[in-house]
Amino acid sequence: MPNVTICHTVLLRAAELARSRLRIPFDEVGEGRYAALRCQSSERKMTRKKPPEKPEYQSPKALREWLAQEVRDVTRASELRLRDATEFVTAYASGKLTPEEADERWWRYQDRWGEALPGVFFSETKTDEQIVETIDKSLEVTNGPYRSARSVRETYERRFGNKSTDRRPRSR
Repeated sequence: MPNVTICHTVLLRAAELARSRLRIPFDEVGEGRYAALRCQSSERKMTRKKPPEKPEYQSPKALREWLAQEVRDVTRASELRLRDATEFVTAYASGKLTPEEADERWWRYQDRWGEALPGVFFSETKTDEQIVETIDKSLEVTNGPYRSARSVRETYERRFGNKSTDRRPRSR
């Protein structure tokens, strides 16, 4: 199959030239390797295509299972959080802790559990929508703007290829 090898080599060389002369980012040129590649040989026709992308969405059953686990986790975390706070406040109020020990326990509690509603103060006066918006803004400050899973996956695949279907050895 010498024609296939020559065709592949020519395409790779063309991609390298386009990248160097036109200053095209590698990610854009690299995509050309996965475009439909049809080369005729005297024996057979070979086609190399990028496999069709099938998004991997959660099934309804998987999401129901996740929700059930989320309810168990949130309930347990709430119980632990409230038990922790109640223990040291009760101990301090009953005189079993010194002010220094109570302060230390309070700081440990803050480090362990953080804010119940990140960035939200005086939540009694806010609507649910305002609370969720405040949480999102607070998280955006620490994590950067929200990016959908699809956007993150596309960026990853542009940079590193689709690891589930791309079996080329990684260059070092």
